[in-house]
Amino acid sequence: MNNASPDLPKVLYIMGTARSGSTILEILLSKGKGVFGAGELTSLIQDGFIENKQCSCGSSCADCDVWGRVSEILKLDKQELEEWAVLQKKWTGTMGFLNSYSLWCLEKILCVTGS
Repeated sequence: MNNASPDLPKVLYIMGTARSGSTILEILLSKGKGVFGAGELTSLIQDGFIENKQCSCGSSCADCDVWGRVSEILKLDKQELEEWAVLQKKWTGTMGFLNSYSLWCLEKILCVTGS
């Protein structure tokens, strides 16, 4: 029995160890119609919001339709982002933090995209 609301998006969370193929799987799946590849969420704060590196969509993080809007909603200044990045580096190996952080990011994506 499927109790999921038809209004809610389907989320596929891909997690793998280094060199397991999870990134290439995400890239391939994100090419599908109606699919958004979030990329490496553990790098989002440093690479995306602080350094404004290229998103998997091809735009800079600030110009990305999703991450640009997430950044606007968060309204964090540079110091707050840097503090968050330091905290994230300290906890990168702790699965509880990564899972909570990843789920929080997914919630923000769903709110921003209206999906």
